[in-house]
Amino acid sequence: RKLDWTRESPEKVLEECASLIAGVAADHHVTIKIASPANDVPLMRCDKTALKQALLNLLTNAVKYNVANGSVTLSCATAGEQLRFTVTDTGRGIPPARQSELFKPFSRLGMEGCGPSGTGIGLNITQKLVALMDGTVGFESVEGVGSKFWVALPMHMTPEPPEPPDTPETD
Repeated sequence: RKLDWTRESPEKVLEECASLIAGVAADHHVTIKIASPANDVPLMRCDKTALKQALLNLLTNAVKYNVANGSVTLSCATAGEQLRFTVTDTGRGIPPARQSELFKPFSRLGMEGCGPSGTGIGLNITQKLVALMDGTVGFESVEGVGSKFWVALPMHMTPEPPEPPDTPETD
């Protein structure tokens, strides 16, 4: 797939994703929050559709595998040479023995036939979409406490300063 690069506000992307998942979150009795950036987050250059799909996959999992009256927090901040989007949940967490299976296609980590529905391909797709933008996906999880997933995009993804306008030559 060819990427469709555009200039975007990271906060706007987070707001759009939160809005899209709000109904599912309400059905699961999960609160969605957007954290204020800890530092100035510049406009970025990305494929907005690919980034939103990646974040929606993470958000959907954070909601589906959460606990009743749990929460999901979205944030975005610069971290060194990266722009990092983070989805933090108060859900079930992932058992350490199953964490190595997380990005394998069709792996449901023992949830087949019970619990939330799904095919087990969302994280694999997320990883591939983010890789197309030269980024990475990572996570930390504590069983019984929750998980934190992030999408890190290189800062070179931020737009270059505008070129100065051409000036007419004078004789």
